[in-house]
Amino acid sequence: MRFLYILIFCFLICVATEADPYSSTADSDYTDQYAHKIEVSRKTGYWNVDTNGHLFQLANLFFPDRPVASVKFIQDVVKLNSGYFINGEMRSLVQGIVLRLPGYVMLATDTVPAEIVTQETMLSAEDIDNDTPVDAAISTTINKTTESSVVQSTNQPTNSATDSATDLSIEAKQKYVDQYMEISDLEELDKILRKQPAGRRSLETEYYYYNNEGSGYNSIEHGVNLGFKRETLQSGNLFIKSSFQHFNTETLQNNTDGHDWLVKLEQTDMPLGNTWLMDNTLGQQRSLPDSLLFGGYRYRLPGSPLTGISGRLRSDDTQYKWYAGNTGDYEGVSSRRFAEDGGKTAALFMQHDLSSSLRVGGVLSTLNNHDQIEDHNSMLGAFSFQTAEAQHNLRILMNGDGNIAAWNDNSHGNISGWRVRYGVFHAEPELKWNDSAIASDQQGIYAQASSRKQNTELSLGYDYQKFGLGNNSLSSSSNHSVFANGLYRVNRTVNTGTTTSFSSRSFDILSGSNNQQNNFSISQFIKARSLSGVMALELFYSKTDSTDRTNNSYSQGLNLRKDWQLPLHQDLELEFRVEQTNSELQSDTKTIQTNLHYSNDWQDNLSWAIGLTAFQNQSDSGGGITNHNTGVHVGLSGYWQITPRWHSRMNFDSGHTTIPGSDPFIAGDRETKTISITLGYSHHKGRPFQYFGRRSESNATGKIKGIVFFDENRDGIRQHNEKLAKDVRIILDGKFEVLTDHEGEYEYLPVYVGMHSIEIVIEDLPLPWTLEDESSISIRVDNRKTTK
Repeated sequence: MRFLYILIFCFLICVATEADPYSSTADSDYTDQYAHKIEVSRKTGYWNVDTNGHLFQLANLFFPDRPVASVKFIQDVVKLNSGYFINGEMRSLVQGIVLRLPGYVMLATDTVPAEIVTQETMLSAEDIDNDTPVDAAISTTINKTTESSVVQSTNQPTNSATDSATDLSIEAKQKYVDQYMEISDLEELDKILRKQPAGRRSLETEYYYYNNEGSGYNSIEHGVNLGFKRETLQSGNLFIKSSFQHFNTETLQNNTDGHDWLVKLEQTDMPLGNTWLMDNTLGQQRSLPDSLLFGGYRYRLPGSPLTGISGRLRSDDTQYKWYAGNTGDYEGVSSRRFAEDGGKTAALFMQHDLSSSLRVGGVLSTLNNHDQIEDHNSMLGAFSFQTAEAQHNLRILMNGDGNIAAWNDNSHGNISGWRVRYGVFHAEPELKWNDSAIASDQQGIYAQASSRKQNTELSLGYDYQKFGLGNNSLSSSSNHSVFANGLYRVNRTVNTGTTTSFSSRSFDILSGSNNQQNNFSISQFIKARSLSGVMALELFYSKTDSTDRTNNSYSQGLNLRKDWQLPLHQDLELEFRVEQTNSELQSDTKTIQTNLHYSNDWQDNLSWAIGLTAFQNQSDSGGGITNHNTGVHVGLSGYWQITPRWHSRMNFDSGHTTIPGSDPFIAGDRETKTISITLGYSHHKGRPFQYFGRRSESNATGKIKGIVFFDENRDGIRQHNEKLAKDVRIILDGKFEVLTDHEGEYEYLPVYVGMHSIEIVIEDLPLPWTLEDESSISIRVDNRKTTK
């Protein structure tokens, strides 16, 4: 125990002596001292930290007396140099590091607003060929904040993936060109985008190899995965995923060798009509649980792997889903082999929003010919009522043989400063759901409350659960448990907390034997942040009292962890754990374990990490007999972006365990080795479709087509001798412009379905032409149709 006291004493000294990173201030000559360095950094885009400090000081150098721009600058520096900071929270600077600065500091003086700007010299359109991915071309010219934007203000979020390169270039001309970009730069960018085919597409393939070797067994898996994605205008997004796998497992008893081929075809967001979208999937897939129908806080239903067909038809307030196929399960570690179990399943789902706060749904499902589960039909209903402060969900499951399950979940966002969650569930014996094993033959209630204030957090809870509801159950049990957790923030760098729990469980066996078991646990932790990283210490204790004395025991120990945030994108973590368990009638055990993990993002295209675990387990039984085993585990992983399109991953793990003793079935050395290698290729090209008109709720689109002519006889119909107007601007919805061609015709494609407005720029009409009515014209666009 002296070693334990020494660790605690050293930890408290470290906490007491750590400096507050927010306590330093800049002197009055700070700005003048770095005037020349600021000028150099505006040209290079980098800042060399020559003394310890804080990002607030650096932000004040570039944006003095401008708090909004300073905050934006700090956020961008943290994003660009995430390896130097702890999850974006610490803003302290360590001497010797080199920071990459946002592109806007390179343009002019501190009067330049902190927004998105050009970062490097624009490429010409001739430098980009049709095989160059549009994202790669733009990334060399624009400092992007998201994957889907090219030029966009940080306070105007993107509405969808389509609001990207081409659309935003128009908006940039109107809002940003005066401050950030020349018109010529935008024109060059438009040329680059236009050389890419409309509709993004990608091809990804990889080869993987996995080998797991141990005492008496050897397992090898390798294969090829292929994925292709294509965006279309009227057919949605198309996906093709396939894989070919070969596997071989050798043990002392047998040898298994085989291969498998998996294919999955998927189509999403295909418009049907003006308000409906459709998704379709064919092949190996998983019937993913639905949050409304299958979800729950303490009780929920799982999804199932299957090979077959599924689909979904959805609108703003209604959706229908279905699936049908053969049930099974996935096997393998690196590969995903599908093994059928004989079952045939089908299901039909429905959801509908009766109002903005009330939603209902239902499911009908069936399962037949399963190897282990008898045939059955199931019906599920769900109701959800949600307001700004509360949510109530009720779900009822019923089998064809009359077995029922019901669970109700409720939550309230703010009751006198507390967030409250409570509910009840009941599941009868012999309950079935598809081919999944579900938690039947039980019931219970729960209640939880949590409160968060400036310096404190507190959560309380109670849980009751009873198993064995049927009269013919071999055993039944009931469990009561309560918990209380608290957290207190001492200051900006130090916080401490306590977690406690108590449970009481009683067992009733059909033979008449009863057992009562009580468990109590408590842990205390303290965590401190500093310039160098995070240090945390946890002390824990637990005790078990039972009428069966063989289960009586108590445990105590500590867990000490230290994280170092090192320069040059390096991280080092050390964890030390000691646990002692004393039992009344069984062996006493002691476990000592040390974990060491180091990671290094060496370059932008190369990163690696290594982990080391060493442990010793010791058990002391009656008669002075002592058994112990020791072990060491080493793991190494790395990622290498070989070229913009080729990448490789590698993982290697090796473990060695020694068990001394005289028993040949237990004593000896145990070794395991695992290696996994992946070589991948990815190719992306294309640009998003440029949609016209106001965005509708649906992805459905149509076409607008028209003609501008001089109606000499004013009958509204163009005769062959009536003149045409070319190079006249037509404006759709006050924003989207096109010019009429030499035949006076214009066209918008694709245009979102719904109501739109069109107007003619009267200044473009040749004299003496004019308009009888200069107001805009309202038209309606329908899916896959042309409005003339």
